[in-house]
Amino acid sequence: MSDIKRQYDEQGFVGPFRAFTEQEMSEVEAVIRRDLSVDSVLQLRRNRHLNWPLAQDLAYSSKIMAKLHQLMGPQLDIWRSNIFIIPGGKNSGLPWHQD
Repeated sequence: MSDIKRQYDEQGFVGPFRAFTEQEMSEVEAVIRRDLSVDSVLQLRRNRHLNWPLAQDLAYSSKIMAKLHQLMGPQLDIWRSNIFIIPGGKNSGLPWHQD
């Protein structure tokens, strides 16, 4: 049993893990801002891993998938994705919730 699986079984959670560097996320942010400014279809925020290359690249990143494989095994696929676009400013953000 992997350390990640053991921790999850004992504590009910794992992480946090750093999957991307600040530089990588800055590049991701630039693509998101660019794509949102030119493609109003991106305002649709569900299941974007099916038709948006950036969402596919993030979701299927080897860094993320390696951790998921340790926890859940090798046979994984993405069923659904959601994108939360949170404007900056006071009192902005996604309040604590449980899906």
